[in-house]
Amino acid sequence: MKKVLLVYPGRLYAPIWGYEVWNLKPVLLNLFSYLSQEPRLEIDVLDFEVELGNPAREEEVDKFKNKVNRALKGRCFDIVAISCYLSTNYLSTKMIAEMCRKINGTSTIVVGGHHPSVVPDDFLYKNSPFDFIVLGEGEEALLKICKGDIEKSGRPRIIQGTALNLRKSFPLKLKEFKYSSYKPVYRVGFELSRGCVFNCSYCPKIVVGTCWRAYSLKDSIKKIEEAIDSLNPVEIGFMDPCFGFNKFWRRSLLKEIIRSKIDKVFWASPRIELLEPEDIDLFARLNFRLLISLESGSEKILGIMERTKYPKEYLKKCKAIIDYINRKKIPNDLFVILNHPGENLYTFEESLRYVESLAENRKDISTKVNFTPYYILPGTPAYRKLKYFERKYGTYVKYKEWWKDSSHDQYKLATDVVASGELKDINPYLIFKDEIVRLRHLLMSKLSKERMSFNFVLQKIPGGENENEKLPFNHNMNIPEFLFKR
Repeated sequence: MKKVLLVYPGRLYAPIWGYEVWNLKPVLLNLFSYLSQEPRLEIDVLDFEVELGNPAREEEVDKFKNKVNRALKGRCFDIVAISCYLSTNYLSTKMIAEMCRKINGTSTIVVGGHHPSVVPDDFLYKNSPFDFIVLGEGEEALLKICKGDIEKSGRPRIIQGTALNLRKSFPLKLKEFKYSSYKPVYRVGFELSRGCVFNCSYCPKIVVGTCWRAYSLKDSIKKIEEAIDSLNPVEIGFMDPCFGFNKFWRRSLLKEIIRSKIDKVFWASPRIELLEPEDIDLFARLNFRLLISLESGSEKILGIMERTKYPKEYLKKCKAIIDYINRKKIPNDLFVILNHPGENLYTFEESLRYVESLAENRKDISTKVNFTPYYILPGTPAYRKLKYFERKYGTYVKYKEWWKDSSHDQYKLATDVVASGELKDINPYLIFKDEIVRLRHLLMSKLSKERMSFNFVLQKIPGGENENEKLPFNHNMNIPEFLFKR
C-alpha cells in the first residue's frame, strides 16, 4: 500500500491575491477522487492555505515554514504531489518540495498545475527536489506515477499529461475528503466540462486544452446529486473554463436541474456572447448567479485581447443580453479588466462609458461590476507577445518574473504594468478614481431588491461572499487601489 500525500502549498508574499479561501479546493478534490479508485493507494491531503493561511511578511513566512515542516514530519508518505496551481504558488511549492526531500529522501515528489505546465524550467534548477513535472491535465499521469508505471531517472522528468476522458465519470469522494469536515461546507465547486476553444490573451488555458468536452448529462446531474447527498451545500459552483459551450448540452442541463427541482444556489461562467434569451429564461427559473467576463468596453482593447474578432458586434450583443439578464432579475457579476497592454486614457474612458450605458433607462439592476487591474501571467498569449506589445504600444512590464520575487507583495509586482507609452508617468486608476466612484454610486442606487436579497443570503453563509461586509449587499464595484511605483 503506497501512501500518497496531495498538497496545496498556499501562497507566500501574496496576501491580497484572492480574498477567498476554499476549504474544498476543486483541483485537490478531483485528484483525491480520481486516485481513490486505485485500491493500492492510501491518499492523504494537506491544504496549507486552509491550515495556516497565506503569510505576507518575512516573520510570518518564517512561522509558516516551521509549522509546515512540523506538519510534514507528522505524515508518512511515499509520494508527494504538489499543486502549483498558479504562479503565486511557486515559492511555496519549492519550499515544501525541498522540505519533503529532507524528511524522506527516497520519496517521489511530483509537481503539476498551470505554472509548471508553462514554465517547467523553473523546476529544473540545481539540486531540484522534484522527480516529475507534469504538464497539462495531471490525473492520469499522476496515477501512472503512483502505480510505478513511470520510473524515476535521477533527475526531474517532464511528463506530458493527457486529457481526462470525461466519458468515464468517477464519483466525487466528498465524504472522505479531509476538508469536508474541517468546518461546515457551504460551497462546493467542480467541473462539468473542460477545454476552451477561445484564445483570449490574458487566459492560462494551456492546462485544460483547446477542445471543449463535457461529462454526459446523466453524469453531470449525478455529480450535483453526489454533492448534495454528501454535504448538502447551499451553493454549488460549476468551475468549467467555458461553461456550456455546446448550446444543446447547456440547455439540456438547465432543464434537467429544473425538472429535478434542485433547490440550491448555482453559479457558472458562460461566454456571454453565446447566450440567447432562451438560456436566460432557463437561468431565471433557478437560483442562479452568472459570472460574466465582459473584459472591456473598448473595441480596440477587445481586439488586442483577442476576446472576439468582431468587437462592435460583441459589445452590441453583450449589452442586449445583460439588459435581458437584468430584466429577468438574475444576479450577475460583470468583470472588466483595466490596463491591458495597449490601454490608454481613451480606452479607459470607453470602458467606463460602456458600463455606464448598461444602467441607462433602467429603474433597477442586478449587476455587480468588478474592475480588476491586468496582471502578467506566464504561459498566456499576452505574455508570449510582450515584445510585440513593447514595440507596438510602448508597454512596459517591470517584473517579468515576479513569482520569483519575495521582496514585495507579489500582486503589486504582477500588476506593475504600464499598458502603453501614453500612460508613462501617470496613473490612470488615480485619474479615473472619482469617475469609478461615481459609477459605483449610480449602479448601487439602482441595485434591485432581488440582488440585495440574493447577496444577503450569500452573506449569511460563513465564508460566503463578502463575509466581512456589514451591509446586506455587496459593494457594487471594486475600485482598483493599485498605484504604479515609479
